[in-house]
Amino acid sequence: CQVPLLDMYRYSKLLAGASWMGEFGNPEVPEDWAFLKRYSPYHRLRRTTQYPPIMFTTSTRDDRVHPGHARKMVAKMLDLELPGVYYYENIEGGHGGAADNKQRAFMNVLAYDFLEQALTGSLKGEAAAPKQGSGGVTVVQAMQFMQDPSVSGMTVEAKASFLASKGVDSYAIAQAACVSGGMYECFGPVQTELYQ
Repeated sequence: CQVPLLDMYRYSKLLAGASWMGEFGNPEVPEDWAFLKRYSPYHRLRRTTQYPPIMFTTSTRDDRVHPGHARKMVAKMLDLELPGVYYYENIEGGHGGAADNKQRAFMNVLAYDFLEQALTGSLKGEAAAPKQGSGGVTVVQAMQFMQDPSVSGMTVEAKASFLASKGVDSYAIAQAACVSGGMYECFGPVQTELYQ
């Protein structure tokens, strides 16, 4: 759930929210609020409802959707003791969360990690952990190696071969190679962020 608009009662008081009242309605008008509260995610949360794992992402510097929406939603879900709630707030970037293509690709890899773990039931701990290959190296670590300036003279193939020799699985190598080669389209249209 990327840079989400979740509290439909207070959205008009945060950043650009007031400019959206023509689209969503004015929550201070009783008739508008009667409609808004029927779909306001923050107000529809229930302890007794079983939700799938969810990852909220936001950006500290988002000038359109205030990060308070995601922060508040996560806090409420944790207060309700709902399982499977994950959160990432990027301190760079703006609306959408990424400051540049490298960071966007990095966060897309992390989003795919979360999705894979959620679909396979392998989410662990308080926050989603990056996937580790058989060599114990995460996709993120492999990606950092691929982009390390000290190995800039090596080809992508040589870097991949080195990682494979250290026991890194082919999934981590392939994702890291896509990023280091600037092939961001290999991740598809996903636009989410997670942990650094």
